[in-house]
Amino acid sequence: MKLADLSLRKGEYGGGFSAVDHFDGAPRYIRITDITDNGDLTTDVKAPSGRPDEWAQYELAHGDLLFARSGATVGKALLFDQAMGPSVYAGYLIRFRVDPKVADPKYVHYYTKTPAYWQWVLSKQRVVAQPNINAQQYGYELDIPLPPIPTQRRIAAVLDKAQALVANDRRTLAVYDQLAKSLFLEMFGDPVRNERGWEKKSMRDVVERISDGPFGSNLKSDHYAEAGVRVVRLSNVGVGVFIDEDKAYVREDHFEKIKKYSCGPGDVLVATMGTPNIRACKFPDHLKLAIHKADNILVRPRNGVVVDDYMVGLFNSPSVLSMAENDMHGQTRTRISMGQIAKWEIPVPPISVQIRYQKAIAAQERLKLSSEASLRRSEGLFGSLLQGAFSGELGG
Repeated sequence: MKLADLSLRKGEYGGGFSAVDHFDGAPRYIRITDITDNGDLTTDVKAPSGRPDEWAQYELAHGDLLFARSGATVGKALLFDQAMGPSVYAGYLIRFRVDPKVADPKYVHYYTKTPAYWQWVLSKQRVVAQPNINAQQYGYELDIPLPPIPTQRRIAAVLDKAQALVANDRRTLAVYDQLAKSLFLEMFGDPVRNERGWEKKSMRDVVERISDGPFGSNLKSDHYAEAGVRVVRLSNVGVGVFIDEDKAYVREDHFEKIKKYSCGPGDVLVATMGTPNIRACKFPDHLKLAIHKADNILVRPRNGVVVDDYMVGLFNSPSVLSMAENDMHGQTRTRISMGQIAKWEIPVPPISVQIRYQKAIAAQERLKLSSEASLRRSEGLFGSLLQGAFSGELGG
């Protein structure tokens, strides 16, 4: 059935307000950027500009569906829940209010997570300056398989339970990420204030090597290949985690020309551009060897002076990021240079304390790996149930 045929309010565009800091008595202003890839809301709460009488027609009700209609996020959908608090929505979102006598809003929202829905999104995008799907298309061209209401509710209830497992595993992983930061502060204190009075040394004195990657003609797009030696790029360096995606390689013959930029296990990778501007992770053991690209600084800890986990925690410390902002330059894409980092004076706790921290982080990583495996299983279960739900396998 077409989305418009099962809706009481069909294809209404949001208000063109400006987003301002939230204040008492104001509704939340939901923008296209507030909807996550998982169909949830971000924690960035804004209020709409204007007056209450101007907000009224855009107030959301429990069970309303919002669709992103433009840009890179086109197709993302949000099911509004009254627990989200009083809210209005922005102009690049389209509202449909499902008729509860015809369809269950949760069931309809789950359909927006299926491969079939996303194939429809890709087929309907009109690209002028950017991808776009209008209200007419959503309402009269989006066809949703619709079993009887009791069946829809049973399907939604099953998917709710599966999605709750996924959400729980994601929360557990987020706790592990926060735990590493808390453990660093508990054992070493703030590295900028250095309340513990640890001995301070220059970065160059505590590392065997600190170097930036190849610039300009040393590494160009025509040097890349389908296989060869891995190139570590900015997108691979997360906050305390190596993101093993966006894979790139250089040919073996070109690697021989730039192998002075090689990195391997035991090294620390520090990205100096992006979000956040300073972030670090350990080189992953499974790669064995790679080239680090420009703006990815390699830091090789000096044996017996600092350990890699301590250096990662230090670079990812909020106070170090704040300190680094004073050294950042660039008009469109700010960065900090390797030379500036090399001059930093950092606290160096006794190696015995660092090793205790390293062992604690290793134990945490083992638990995190177990949680990541659990997340993969729960996501697989949800995907399997989702496929079955809209192919008739759960409709009995």
